[in-house]
Amino acid sequence: MRNSVFFCSVAGAALMVHGVGHAQQADRESDGETAASDSVITLIERKREDGILVNASRTRVAIYSENYTGSATIIEARMLEQRQARDIADVLRDVPGVAVAGVAGQTQIRLRGSEANHVLVLVDGIEVSDPFAGEFDIGTLQAEVGARVEVLRGAQSALYGSDAIGGVVAYESASGRSVPGFAARVEGGTQRTVNGALRYGAAGNSWDAALSAVVVSTDGQANSRGGTRDIGRDSYTLLGKGSVDVTGAFQLRAAARFIRTEGQFNDQDFDSTSDTFGPFGRSNSSEGDRIKASYVSAFRMADEHNLTVAADYEVEGFRNTTPGGFAFNGQREIEQLGFVGDYRYSGEAFDLSAAIRHDINDRFRDATTFRLGAGYRLTDTTRLRAAAGSGVKNPGFFELFGFVDGRFIGNDALRPEKSTGWEAGVDQDLGTSARLSVTYFDSELEGEIFTTFPPPNFIATPANRTTVSEQRGVEVALSARFAEQWSLDVAYSYLDAEEDGVEEVRRPKHIASAALIWTAPDDAASATLVVRHNGATPDVAFTDPSFVPVRVTLDDYTLVNFNARVTISEAISGFARVENLLGEGYEQVFSFVSPGRSTTIGIEARF
Repeated sequence: MRNSVFFCSVAGAALMVHGVGHAQQADRESDGETAASDSVITLIERKREDGILVNASRTRVAIYSENYTGSATIIEARMLEQRQARDIADVLRDVPGVAVAGVAGQTQIRLRGSEANHVLVLVDGIEVSDPFAGEFDIGTLQAEVGARVEVLRGAQSALYGSDAIGGVVAYESASGRSVPGFAARVEGGTQRTVNGALRYGAAGNSWDAALSAVVVSTDGQANSRGGTRDIGRDSYTLLGKGSVDVTGAFQLRAAARFIRTEGQFNDQDFDSTSDTFGPFGRSNSSEGDRIKASYVSAFRMADEHNLTVAADYEVEGFRNTTPGGFAFNGQREIEQLGFVGDYRYSGEAFDLSAAIRHDINDRFRDATTFRLGAGYRLTDTTRLRAAAGSGVKNPGFFELFGFVDGRFIGNDALRPEKSTGWEAGVDQDLGTSARLSVTYFDSELEGEIFTTFPPPNFIATPANRTTVSEQRGVEVALSARFAEQWSLDVAYSYLDAEEDGVEEVRRPKHIASAALIWTAPDDAASATLVVRHNGATPDVAFTDPSFVPVRVTLDDYTLVNFNARVTISEAISGFARVENLLGEGYEQVFSFVSPGRSTTIGIEARF
C-alpha cells in the first residue's frame, strides 16, 4: 500500500491588527510574563496566561486562551518533547473530547462524538482532508521539532466552512523565527524502528523560513488476531515554510509539505472480491485534488473590539480510476464560495464573540452557519463561559460517486449533514497551583450519512438518515504543579452518542489520561509517566458473508508509557522511552490487534 500526499499553500492577508498582536506580547515580556514563543512552561507559571491560540480566529493573530469563549486545548512544543510524541495521534489521546481509533493505513480522530470526517485538520494552515475520502489519516502526521497543536472543540463551520462540525485540529510546525538554527534527532528501537528528524530555521527583520524532514521506518508487529506477519511501514515527510512582511499591515505566507507512506497490509480472508489490490493488480482506485484561495482582513476598532472578514474560494475535483470500465472515469468537480464575518470583544471581566458564514455551493443548497460565545470572570479565580454554533458537512466524492464493483455504489442525491449545539463550562483556579476546567456539551446532527444495504442485491450505498443523531457529554481537565519539579495533567471525557437510540460506534463512553512530569533543576533531566484509559467501545464487524455489519463491543484497555531525558551538554541530550509498558493486548478497531510493548533510545542536538 502506498500513499503520497502533497500539501501546498500560498496566502496573503491584510492584517491591520498584526502589529498590535506583537505589541501585546512585548508588553507581557517586559512585565516578566511568559511570551508567545515561550508559553510552554506551565499554566501556573503563566497564571492566567494559559497559552496562545492562533487558529481560533481566521486572522491567525494570537488570542490569549483566557479570553476564548469556547473549549480549546493547546499542546505546546514542550509538552510534545516531554511526552516524546512522534505520532501526533498519540498525544491527541490526552485531549478531552477526543477519541482515537487507529490501524495500519488509517487512523481516525473524533471530537465530541462526531464522525471522523467531521473534524477539520489543518497543517500549517492548510486543509489536508482527502477530497476523495473526506477525512485525513492523522497517523501520517509526525511530530517535528518545535511543533505545537491546537484543538478547538465544538462546531467551527462559521469560521472554516464544511468539515468542522466536531471541531478543528490544527498542527503548526515551528517557524524560522520561533526555533532558529539547526536541530536533529535520531532514535532506534524494537521492531527495527528508526525515526530521524532534521530541521533548520532562520529569520531576519521582515522574514523567516524553515526547512525540515522526518523519516520513520519500522518492521512493525502483527496486527491481526493470531497473526504472525509483521506489518511494517516507511514514511517520509518534507516541509518548507516561510513568511515575508511586505508592509506593517500586509504579510505573505507560504508552506509546502510532502508526505509519502509505504505500508504493508493483510489480505482479507472472508471477502477477497473487495480487496483494493488483487492478484491481477488494482481492483478499485480513485484520485482527488483541492485548490483553495483565501483572503482575510482584520480591523481593530478600539482597544477591546476586533472585526475580521474573510472570503474563501475552493474547487475540489475527483475521478474514479477503477480499471475495467465499470465506473465513470470522467472528472467531477464541486465549486464553493464562502464569506466570513467574525467579531470579538475582550474586556476586563467580559468576553464576547460572534461569527457568521455564508457558503455558495454549485452542487448543494447554499448554507449559513453561526457561532456565538461569551465568557464572564465571576471572581479572580472563577470564569464562566458558554457557546453555541452550527456546522455543515458536504458529502464527500466517494459518498457521491465512489464505485467498487459489486460492493459499493455512490449516491449523487445526498444532501449535506447539518449540526447545531451548545456548551457551558467553568474554569476554576485552585489556589496558585492548579486549574480545573469542566464543560458540558450537547449537539444534534441531522441528515447523517450512513451506509445502507437495500434489497434485492444488498450492495452498499450511502443515504441520509431521517432521524436525529445526538451527542452530549462532559469534559474535565486538570492542570497542576507541585513544588518546582513536579506537574500533573489530567483529562477525562464522558460521552453519550446515539443515533435513534442506538450507540454510535468507535466512541467510548469513558476516556481518561494522566501525565505526571518530573523536571530536574536547570532542566538537566526529566521523566514522564503517562497513563491512558479507553473504555469499552462499540464497533461493527464485517464477518457476515452478505457484508452487512454486525455490532460488537471492544474491551476497555489501559496503556502506560514512560520516558526519560538527560542533558549531556548545552546542545545535546539523550532520551529513552517504553510504550505500552505493561504489554497490554487491545484492539482499537475490531479484529485489528494494536502494538504491544516497544522500547526506544535516541539522541537530539540543537545548535
